[in-house]
Amino acid sequence: RFCDVQDETYDLLYQQCDAQPGTSGSGVYVRMWKRQQQKWERKIIGIFSGHQWVDVNGSPQDFNVAVRITPLKYAQICYWIKGNYVDCREG
Repeated sequence: RFCDVQDETYDLLYQQCDAQPGTSGSGVYVRMWKRQQQKWERKIIGIFSGHQWVDVNGSPQDFNVAVRITPLKYAQICYWIKGNYVDCREG
C-alpha cells in the first residue's frame, strides 16, 4: 500500500492510511530507484507505532505515526543483531 507522508519530524513520520488494528510494529518503506541495476529497491525507514491526534491549524486530525529509523537507531539495532559495530558500517 502506498501512502504519502503528511508531516514529519526528525523522529516521527505522520501519514493518513487505513491501517488495521494489530499492525503496530510493521515496517514503513520507501522505494528507491537503483540506476545501476535498473530496478526498484525497498528500504525500511520507520516502524508503524499507532495513531495520534495532531492539532493542524486548530483542528484535530487523526494520523498514523511511525518512528523514523535514524542513523543512530539503525546503528543500535544493527549492533543488537550482529553484536559488532564494525559489521554495521554499511547502510
